[in-house]
Amino acid sequence: MYAIGEGHGRFQATVGVTGGRSDSPVTFTVFADVDEDEWGDESEELGVAAAVPGRSATLDVPLDGATRIILRSNASLCVKGMAVWADPRVF
Repeated sequence: MYAIGEGHGRFQATVGVTGGRSDSPVTFTVFADVDEDEWGDESEELGVAAAVPGRSATLDVPLDGATRIILRSNASLCVKGMAVWADPRVF
């Protein structure tokens, strides 16, 4: 969970998977922590992107007034690599 304060309109990041040899995607999700429970609920989801080793993706999501965000990455299968949030920023 990251406190981002007021006045930010967007979150951007490049997401990817380093190493690994799987075509199984890793899902990267941005949540607004509206209820301040430090867990991203489905109703708090702001944006999602998927990446596989060697093919990054871009996340560019509106923050809709959020002052706390949660960044989560999940792999459906065993991915022998590392999920990477590159150059994350709010503005």
